Amino acid sequence: MQLKAVAQLFICFHAIVIAGSRTKESLPAAGLNLACGIAKTLREIGHFATTMASKIPEEETKLKVTAINLKLMFKKGLIEPTDDNLNAYMYISSQIDKSQQALGGHLPGFIKASLSAAMLAEQISETTEMFFKARTNTGAGQSYCMAEDHNTAKHATASHIPNCVAGEDVRLNHGDAEVTAAPDLTSLTAEVPGKGSAATLGANSNGNCHLSATMQSHRILNHANGNEATLYLAGGLLKIAGTAYDNNAWSTQHDKQPNSAITETRSRYATVTSALPNTLDTLKKLAKLGEDTDPQIEDTKVQSTDLGLSGEAKEITIKKTVFSNLHKELKQFLTETQTEKNKERQTVARDMLVKALAKPSEPIKCNTSVTDDVCYAIKEETACNATAACSYNKTETDSNKKCKVDAEKPKKKSVSATQPQTTETTTDKCKDKKKDECKSPDCKWEGETCKDPSFLLKTEFAVITAVFIS
Repeated sequence: MQLKAVAQLFICFHAIVIAGSRTKESLPAAGLNLACGIAKTLREIGHFATTMASKIPEEETKLKVTAINLKLMFKKGLIEPTDDNLNAYMYISSQIDKSQQALGGHLPGFIKASLSAAMLAEQISETTEMFFKARTNTGAGQSYCMAEDHNTAKHATASHIPNCVAGEDVRLNHGDAEVTAAPDLTSLTAEVPGKGSAATLGANSNGNCHLSATMQSHRILNHANGNEATLYLAGGLLKIAGTAYDNNAWSTQHDKQPNSAITETRSRYATVTSALPNTLDTLKKLAKLGEDTDPQIEDTKVQSTDLGLSGEAKEITIKKTVFSNLHKELKQFLTETQTEKNKERQTVARDMLVKALAKPSEPIKCNTSVTDDVCYAIKEETACNATAACSYNKTETDSNKKCKVDAEKPKKKSVSATQPQTTETTTDKCKDKKKDECKSPDCKWEGETCKDPSFLLKTEFAVITAVFIS
């Protein structure tokens, strides 16, 4: 960078500001302050690009929701599908598409311009800092490179370059401010102001500064071979060459390399129009339809082709009253929808509370009068205990009632009352035996087959117990 070459050329401030016999002028603060003003505008380009890149998609998303709600209202018959209403809806949809096209078409150019502008602004800032800090701290006869003005023998303070400072520090910092309007770069394309007859930007003969000295033949360096240097500082706005330093040292029109920061920024920013700010403004207004306050969208002229109408393109005007009516209907729809949602949430919450506070239902109790006869019919101890809800009582004196209902038995065993509580399989173990092998107590010959009495009772009891055991 040019500035790095300058830094290498002047190693330290002591060498820069030493007194000498020749005229070594200082620069008036006014020129550098003007340059810093340009730098501030340049920095806005980057912030503007950032704002557009975030705000346009944000408002576009809001408008998509508005379009969805309007379409839903058409389907429900809440909005009449008149030509005016349909035109307004199609216009809203078209603006969503156009916002995407505008952002995609202009944002890359803004980003490129912001890169060039940031470099140019930084060059201005560094040059300003170098001239401002190049001074001694002595009183009378002190040396300095930035003077209060073009004739006063005093070095400049931060108050003389308000565009260049943040507090007392000489630095440019735009912060994270939101920039929604395209920056005006007239100051970069027009001539630097203050170049009238009065030498307001000309050299101050005081200061003893080598950075802007008119040494011998008015060059920052002078050698016998005539190869004197010409420097462009502050991003190319400040020229120090072989002529006496005057107002012409400051200019946006200096002859310089075609790839300089000024030329590059001008070229890239030339494509900047009001397209993105206008797009953002339109999206914001349309996205406010249905909110608390009517956005007051004025009569809007639009081409019929943008509204999906066939035939030759013609201009159609969507009246302000159409947008106002849609706003009113949409606001009512959204309010009622939210009210219904709130009611539904309250109803669900109440049902959950009622269920949580409800007492658990009483368990079903056994009706022993139904099952006594079933258990009494079982005479064998093994068969009785193998049955899910019966238990054999050896101390019972009545032989016909030794097998009794035990309502707690299924609960203790954690088995279903419809299943026999036994580890044995519920198959008939006697059915394949011959008559001479079919003997009690396990088997009994009935008719032409050998049967297992306990198997029959188990099967019958499994069905019956399902009636009274929970």
